[in-house]
Amino acid sequence: MVRKMNETKNLKNIINVLEVNINDIGKGGAWSFIKNAMQSKSDVDVGFNFLTLEPFEEDENVRFVEDRGGKVYVRYTANRYMRQIKIFFDLKKVLKNEKFDIVHIHSDVAFKIFIEALACRIAGQKIIVLHSHCTGVDGDHRAIKSLAHHICKPFLGLLGTDFFACSQKAGDWMYTKKINQKKLHVINNAIDCEAFAYNEPIRQQYRQLFGILDDEILIGHVGRFMYQKNHEFLIDIFETLHQMNKKAKLILIGEGDTESKIREKVRTLGLSDSVIFAGVRNDVNCCMQAMDLFLLPSLFEGLPVVGIEAQAAGLPCLMSDTITKETNLFGLVEFASLRNSPEMWADKIMSMLVNFSRKDTTDEMTLNGYNTKEQESSLVNIYSILQSRNDME
Repeated sequence: MVRKMNETKNLKNIINVLEVNINDIGKGGAWSFIKNAMQSKSDVDVGFNFLTLEPFEEDENVRFVEDRGGKVYVRYTANRYMRQIKIFFDLKKVLKNEKFDIVHIHSDVAFKIFIEALACRIAGQKIIVLHSHCTGVDGDHRAIKSLAHHICKPFLGLLGTDFFACSQKAGDWMYTKKINQKKLHVINNAIDCEAFAYNEPIRQQYRQLFGILDDEILIGHVGRFMYQKNHEFLIDIFETLHQMNKKAKLILIGEGDTESKIREKVRTLGLSDSVIFAGVRNDVNCCMQAMDLFLLPSLFEGLPVVGIEAQAAGLPCLMSDTITKETNLFGLVEFASLRNSPEMWADKIMSMLVNFSRKDTTDEMTLNGYNTKEQESSLVNIYSILQSRNDME
């Protein structure tokens, strides 16, 4: 259980955790993962604190943390290259001034984890959890970042005490074979399945909100506009689908660096009336009710939370085969190669929609260990195990 500050002051057994590299920018999967953990039911008392290199986008999310007894430490530096140097000293200072039982470092590349884990080691931190959330390099200068990742990867085993990943594929990307064979703990990106469960009245409400007629097909995508998410190819797929069926529409939920480029491509292709740019939303669970199929042609992923949410909403999902097969929980997900043409992807979408019957998938989600309300090995319980082990040493 996560308690408010005035409830936790006198508790001796609260586990204070510092989550590093987590914020709400773009409502990303890592933030959703931690937020779900904060709201899960447990007998374990955890204080969730955050150290982030960029400010939270919404004040309500800062209040969400603070109302549950946590603190948010923002260590922002405009220069992206200086951030990785500065965070080393900033993290050491925070650990010197505050006591945390566990430091949980989240990242997509090894060189970021290396810098932060080294700061933790020097500061004398006892429990240092490293957590891989991805399987590739995003953003600019990817060749240099990839080189730095592979240089730092072998040293992570010397710095971390525990090694997490959202999937086996994400573990293989981040850690050495020795760690993956003996020490890796794959943690399910569990969600609140009740919030996403198929609901016909909400479906009708949100289709009306977005102007979707009963005989129209709504293809959905949730993700930041960035290299990793492969929006350009996504638009190519939709253009072909739209040629096959003029009643097809596309909704894109998210914001990001490449959004203006994608908007221009949509305009140039004459698809502006058929593509909805919905921005960042707090009602993704409701938006998914309005969709007929979830499309995720990413260049790489760890194990996408949005893919788990789509299955909780009962949606058929078509994803790139670069995404781990672990994402397919109970048969709603099909995979296609990014080497295939947009025509082949569009044909696949049409075939998946034939005779598809939507239903509530809560039971299937629970059986697969992705329901936060039912999952016994929740993050807060794992924290309790780590703390108990440390107390015994």
